[in-house]
Amino acid sequence: MSSQVVENDAALVKFTRAQLEVAIQKTKREDTRLDGLHDLIRMAGPRLYEGSMISGDPDPEVFRLRGEAARATATCRDVETVEKALDSPLRSVRTWAVLSFETRNEYKEAWHPLVPKLLKMLSDPDPGFRQLAVDKLWYYPEGKVAIADRARFETDPDVLLRMARSGSNPDLYRSLVRLLASSDEEVREGALSFIYFNLWNKATAPMWRLDFNQDVYDRVSTLSHSPSQRERESAQRALRELERLKQTGAR
Repeated sequence: MSSQVVENDAALVKFTRAQLEVAIQKTKREDTRLDGLHDLIRMAGPRLYEGSMISGDPDPEVFRLRGEAARATATCRDVETVEKALDSPLRSVRTWAVLSFETRNEYKEAWHPLVPKLLKMLSDPDPGFRQLAVDKLWYYPEGKVAIADRARFETDPDVLLRMARSGSNPDLYRSLVRLLASSDEEVREGALSFIYFNLWNKATAPMWRLDFNQDVYDRVSTLSHSPSQRERESAQRALRELERLKQTGAR
């Protein structure tokens, strides 16, 4: 079912128990373990990372099979498999690998040899992977050092937020001012959108919500007069949220 084709990475809409059993058997052989893992990830679909949330499925049987696939995927969570999965060309497999990376103190020694792979991921072209790597590297001393070094060059505000570990960290505001002053309009646009949605979205967790910062406010105010209509409109949206925050003093 899985042939390591990057395009063939979406969750399966429908599959049978027989196909599930084939995938499970593939994970029991070293030469087909990653192929079987990929099949299971696709079969598990939304149930793979459901946590305390139960994702329904129109077909009750498929829902049950997804749960079995998710449990079978969990049995693949060992150092050797995760090490190989971190190098997979498949986004779903790499995502699973990073999220499976152990950070509890009693397991750190065994998983420590894989840390260099996460350090390399801090420079991944995909900000989604950079963010996932940051969340794991915070638990390792060399990870903290690497995050501090990388933050100076990071251009994605969501990644910078995770690096800062808090929406009220002064380092985050200095980074946002840097992005807002970038010569790259796309970088400035990304920062403006981030500010707007962070403050506008009532679901933003308190620890990730921005405080008012005068330097950020001044840069956004300047961009609200940009000759670019797109940038001007984005800045004005963000400025309205910052104005509200300034007036209420509430996060």
